[in-house]
Amino acid sequence: MKVFGDPRDKKKFRRYIVWGVEDGIVCASFMAGIALAGWVFHLIFSVLGVA
Repeated sequence: MKVFGDPRDKKKFRRYIVWGVEDGIVCASFMAGIALAGWVFHLIFSVLGVA
């Protein structure tokens, strides 16, 4: 039994997988950037003696 009988369906399915992976990478890098910025601000404030 062929799941993807039509080549266009296979291409569309592959495109959705690529979009999902790209969205995951963007989301992960965004969250990592926020965590890194928080760590940098904590480091700065601890050096200043505020935190």
